Amino acid sequence: MGHDHKAFLSLFYEAIVNDPRIGPLHISLYVTLYQLWLTNNSQKALRVKRREVMEFSKISSSATYHKYLRELVEYGFITYYPSSDPGKGSEVYFRAGDERDKDACSVSVHGRK
Repeated sequence: MGHDHKAFLSLFYEAIVNDPRIGPLHISLYVTLYQLWLTNNSQKALRVKRREVMEFSKISSSATYHKYLRELVEYGFITYYPSSDPGKGSEVYFRAGDERDKDACSVSVHGRK
């Protein structure tokens, strides 16, 4: 990974300061994912379950969750690999500024748990 634990949150905040696309739900979702990543010993891949992330980020609608998750992917803040296995959970990777600039990732997040 090459970045310390605080770097991802700091880079995120630096990146969103002047980004009009980012709103409170993006921030809530990102911070929730980040906290889960820290809680899970900062493994390279974070395994998440939609319901848990929605509960912690205070997002009540699946459609809203998927919209903001998809936008975080499109804007280059995370990489997301959905899983059709609810027991396994989907994978989330945090992307640092240099990685965000290199390669955008577009992954469909609709209809995944």
